[in-house]
Amino acid sequence: MLYDMVGYAIKKQFNHVIFARSAMEIKSSVGARSEEVFGMIKHTNPFLNFFMARLFPYFDPKIEWKSRSPFK
Repeated sequence: MLYDMVGYAIKKQFNHVIFARSAMEIKSSVGARSEEVFGMIKHTNPFLNFFMARLFPYFDPKIEWKSRSPFK
């Protein structure tokens, strides 16, 4: 399925293909590179917004992975 998506993107001459966050090592084996993403969270209650800055890191999982490159 991954190779089909890459093949389709090449055939249609796409500049970017956006993959999801899972299986990053497999995606890097076909040349995918990681990209920094940012998030924002805001609650309707101003009191709870005070705590959101401290709670947000708990919702963002830290994933350690080894980048591979097929173009070595």
